[in-house]
Amino acid sequence: MSDNGNLSPAIIVEVLRCGVTVRGRRLAVPRREFEVVLAIALSGGFASRRLLGSLIWGAKTPEVAARYAKVYVCRLRQRFGQDSDLLGTSTAGYYFAEKSALDIDLLERRELYHLATAIDFACARAIDSQERSRVYAALIPRLTALSDAVYQIDRA
Repeated sequence: MSDNGNLSPAIIVEVLRCGVTVRGRRLAVPRREFEVVLAIALSGGFASRRLLGSLIWGAKTPEVAARYAKVYVCRLRQRFGQDSDLLGTSTAGYYFAEKSALDIDLLERRELYHLATAIDFACARAIDSQERSRVYAALIPRLTALSDAVYQIDRA
């Protein structure tokens, strides 16, 4: 939770725009720095030096990759500015000190919420079970398409 008691994520990794938002401030980050933030987010908020090295600099030796990771994390902290403490370091790797999210997850939740609201509203207004069935038949393809998109993202 951020200092102001807000439950929104302190760090949002904008996969669709290749950007990062830190406590509401959108940061311009170069590709490699974005890849570091994305790797940490995809790893559940913690990524070992070895994992970062293999994901981002695959062909490099682990020692060289760990040095690269250290340099890019240092640059990210500079970009985070007053919020640099959000990117922590441990002996094993790097982590987000507060809640983070991927914009894909936020979009997915928002779409599911709107879809559920549409289903509830339409079914509440439906006069009989036959009309309810037509409502479900019309909305299920949207839910299926969303589910397929999320599945493709998870497999990538």
